[in-house]
Amino acid sequence: MHISLSDGSSFFVPRELVESLDLAPGGECDDAALAELRHAHLLHEASEKAIELLARSEHSRFLLSRKLLQREFPEGVIRDALDRLEGRGYLDDRRFAEQWVASRVRRRPEGETALVAGLQARGVDGGLAREVVEAFKGEFPEELERAIERAGARILRKSGVDAAELREKLHRRGFRASDVTAYIENLSADSFQ
Repeated sequence: MHISLSDGSSFFVPRELVESLDLAPGGECDDAALAELRHAHLLHEASEKAIELLARSEHSRFLLSRKLLQREFPEGVIRDALDRLEGRGYLDDRRFAEQWVASRVRRRPEGETALVAGLQARGVDGGLAREVVEAFKGEFPEELERAIERAGARILRKSGVDAAELREKLHRRGFRASDVTAYIENLSADSFQ
């Protein structure tokens, strides 16, 4: 329903809200009712913007919240909008984490530690991040094996890389020590220049 105020501003709110506040066309409303109407309008606007962003790509709750804050929505409105979207299944940190890990392993080979840290940097709870990475590893073990091979190949393309430097760089990319050792042991001496 379209609401017009005496100051010339206007906005839309759900008809049910107007009816529940018992507002009549052309009538007056008190400050509490006006605050509720404005909150409902901002909630609708924040929800629409969040859905637009989610239509482009999955987001964690944290990332979506940051983007809505940048658009100057109040924190309480953002919280309510994101709660509503989670309730409807539009926003899901687990789904975001699963998609992010699958994409990241294929695009930029990293180890489990770096994947968990990357998820946490995007606002995913640490326990959920570890759970998702472990599930990915259990479901697609060959993907993580190929990730260390691809990362190692990229590092070895640089001339003068020895086994110690390769080990250090793979550790920095989040690969486990046992995986790095196994990978390096399987390389031939010709691999190092």
